[in-house]
Amino acid sequence: MFMRAAAGVARFSLMAKRKGNVSNLRPASTKDEARKRGRNGGIASGKARAARKTFAETLKAMLSCKVPKSSPHYRKVKAQMRELGLDWEPTVQDILILGILMRAAKNPLAYCAIRDTIGERPVEQTADLTPPPPITLGLLPVVPHVSVD
Repeated sequence: MFMRAAAGVARFSLMAKRKGNVSNLRPASTKDEARKRGRNGGIASGKARAARKTFAETLKAMLSCKVPKSSPHYRKVKAQMRELGLDWEPTVQDILILGILMRAAKNPLAYCAIRDTIGERPVEQTADLTPPPPITLGLLPVVPHVSVD
């Protein structure tokens, strides 16, 4: 979010971008009014959070549903799972995962998404070029000697 300053130079704004008709916004005239607006905003935020939680719970429940044997996908998915050595009744989640795996066999980006999701993203390693700290024996520090032949 960039706002234009008076001198014509863009500056960064930390405020969230307002949505809707901002011309209708009025500052609170009293502390009580500000408190009431804050309370109402907190209540609305709690309702929105509860709705998102409900959505997530519903999605989890639907993903764990068994695929009915009358479904056109059942035989195909069951055969693919059997080939992979998986011997349980397929769920909606299994269908989605098999689809992602089939796409990953052809698409490197899908493969990378799976690899990153299961936590096997490679860590970039850089060589540590800092010299080892000196070793102190008694009172005199002893610096390890590295011979270059």
